[in-house]
Amino acid sequence: MQTQGELFQTQQQLEQQEEEQRENGQNIKAKLQAQLPEASRKTKATEERHEDETKSIRDEMNLFQQREDLQNEVRETVAGTPVKRLSLPLCLQNSKEKLQAQLQRAWSEIKAMEERHEEELKNIQQDVSLLQQQQKTLRKLVEELTSHLAEPKLSQQVTGNKGHQDQSRGWERPRPRQEVLEVEHFQKTVEEKKTQDEEIYTGSVIEPTAAVAWSEEASTPEPESLTASNSLSSSQLEAFLQDVVEKASLNILRRMVSVGDPLQKYIELENIGSGAFGAVCKALDTATGGQVAIKKISLQETSKELTLNEVEVMRTNRNSNIVNYLDSYIVEEELWLVMEYVDGGTLYDVISETCMSEGQMAAVSRECLQGLYFLHSNGVIHRDIKSSNILIGTDGSVKLADFGLSAQLSLEQSYRNSVIGTSWWMAPEVVISKPYGPKVDIWSFGIVGLEMVEGEVPYQNETSVLAQYLIATGGAPKLKQPKQVSIWLRDFLTCCLETDQDRRWSAEELLQHPFVESAKPASSLVPLITAVKKWKEETSLQ
Repeated sequence: MQTQGELFQTQQQLEQQEEEQRENGQNIKAKLQAQLPEASRKTKATEERHEDETKSIRDEMNLFQQREDLQNEVRETVAGTPVKRLSLPLCLQNSKEKLQAQLQRAWSEIKAMEERHEEELKNIQQDVSLLQQQQKTLRKLVEELTSHLAEPKLSQQVTGNKGHQDQSRGWERPRPRQEVLEVEHFQKTVEEKKTQDEEIYTGSVIEPTAAVAWSEEASTPEPESLTASNSLSSSQLEAFLQDVVEKASLNILRRMVSVGDPLQKYIELENIGSGAFGAVCKALDTATGGQVAIKKISLQETSKELTLNEVEVMRTNRNSNIVNYLDSYIVEEELWLVMEYVDGGTLYDVISETCMSEGQMAAVSRECLQGLYFLHSNGVIHRDIKSSNILIGTDGSVKLADFGLSAQLSLEQSYRNSVIGTSWWMAPEVVISKPYGPKVDIWSFGIVGLEMVEGEVPYQNETSVLAQYLIATGGAPKLKQPKQVSIWLRDFLTCCLETDQDRRWSAEELLQHPFVESAKPASSLVPLITAVKKWKEETSLQ
């Protein structure tokens, strides 16, 4: 039972608790009353925003309805109104008509120009074809007359001293000694000119002394006076044939080249090469500011037939791995052949002044074979592939150059048998005058491959005639130290230097050879050509 003191204490605690609850309630009420204006303001702001949004939506709906009504009115108006074409002002109509007339004239001129160029090209091709047919016919006539003249020669040798009785039968008497000497001189002149056109024309850095020996051998007259006397007619016919071909070639050249003065378009800078054909100079194209190479071919000292063939081959064949044709002119007695300028040097310079790795040799091989594949696919044989006719740019680009001895094959003439080129790079079938095709270029490039490995060509120290004899009888040349090169390089050279042209690989096949596929990028050749250019600069300062 609680005492009075305890009850009083308990009552005090209850009163204290009630007082705390009352205070707490008052605090909560005060807080709520304090928050009430803010809540009211927010509520009012929300109601106003809602009203604004509702009004905006209502306005957009009204606007949409108005637009739709307007579109319907426009559609109804358009449907009921006929369409009228607006007329241009008179000055604009005149300008339009003038522009249309000018455009029509321009198209007509372009079309006429294209037709004219096509007709000119067709006429040139017909002239070349006719020239080849005439040449073939005249050569056949020469052979027939030569064989016909052989019969009287035998009769003269037996009965030439029987006096009046022989004369009554129609036999010729022996010619005087002076006339025989004149005939021998005439023969010698013709043979020397033919030899110069076919052999010395190439302008090789090795061949000048050997070419003299070749000319001496080719121009040796027959010792018997009767033989020389009786061969006069065939020699005259041969000379006549050559003269006809040369004149016809010159006429075609004059129609093929551009009209005008090249000195108005190009500024000559410096000579960069020379040979039996003439000279090559570097020039500036005033229209583009770019550099070009101009090959100046003497039409008096060089075969016009070969020159025409060079221009025709370059005009019709363009590829990134050959030196491309730009233009041509006839200036007095020279043909100016304008070509792209390759700013590095020749492979011959690289071989002479640097040491190439197999990867770099493979890069050169790949680029050259790509060029040869393009030419052979178009029926063109280069016939003078050698290191001095392979150019390398400062960017590593590789291009085949000098098409002065090239030949164009056709359905009518699918092979050649002329002994032509630079002796040390000639294929065996060329040396022995056996019918040949594009694979003679593959043999020549095989010799270039040996040159890249060993720094010189086989039989380099031999004369032209002896080199040809060794090529014809000695089989494929061998590496001096085969173990110092890879097996793939040895096999590549074997595939190129196969004496049987039927078994020799083509350019297309060689591009898939493992040695070629292992090639470095063309840019790997940049250090080589940079070293060559530095050597040339140092040499020029000495």
